[in-house]
Amino acid sequence: MIGAFERAKRYIVSQSEEAEEGRKFDVPRGPCITISRETGAGAALLGEALIKFFEPYTKPGSPEWALFDRNLIERVLKDHNLPMSLSLIMEEEKYPSIQTMVSELLGKHPDTWALIRRTTETILKLAHVGNVIIIGRGSNIITARLNNVFHVRLVSEMSDKIKHIMKTHNLNREEAIKYIEKDDIGRKSYLKNYFHKDIDNPSLYHLVINTHAIPHEEAAEIIGRAVLRKYPRLFVNLPG
Repeated sequence: MIGAFERAKRYIVSQSEEAEEGRKFDVPRGPCITISRETGAGAALLGEALIKFFEPYTKPGSPEWALFDRNLIERVLKDHNLPMSLSLIMEEEKYPSIQTMVSELLGKHPDTWALIRRTTETILKLAHVGNVIIIGRGSNIITARLNNVFHVRLVSEMSDKIKHIMKTHNLNREEAIKYIEKDDIGRKSYLKNYFHKDIDNPSLYHLVINTHAIPHEEAAEIIGRAVLRKYPRLFVNLPG
């Protein structure tokens, strides 16, 4: 099975090749799903489950589905010829102190909004192509006006989130709690500081799902069927 990172690389390569050949698409070739999440709610697990759900309905000739989470950072840096050393600081929770940290790396005072703008441009490019799932980084706000996007917010019980972070980050319980608290504060600050939005506002999303009450596979089917109904023109072999 192809991993999420390799799938994202293949997606990028295929779109770069099409751009070089001069093929342009004025309409999206597939939907874009944005996922906002509480830390530890399992966004990556849901994203992988969604890809499996959508594959039978994907139009021939359209891009293979890809998931962009932390690998989105690498895409931004490559798109805009930025040093890869910035990957260590282009994280949502670290943006409040980005001016100081980038200054130390590059020896100059950068324009924080330039980094935000570049991230925004990359997200819009991916969303316009379609057949993509984008996790975090204000992607639901950035793509709010596009006509092929579906926005999801994931929440969960603290006990579940702790177990998930302990497993995925190899942390003990106390470390996992601190990680979750710090990460969630960073994400809220990121959206508030740069997009002037409250990440917990349910009106920003088509669906808010509790992954404690609804397992990821079941949640993927709920979301997937909602997307099929909302954007039937972007799919084939629709269920009766």
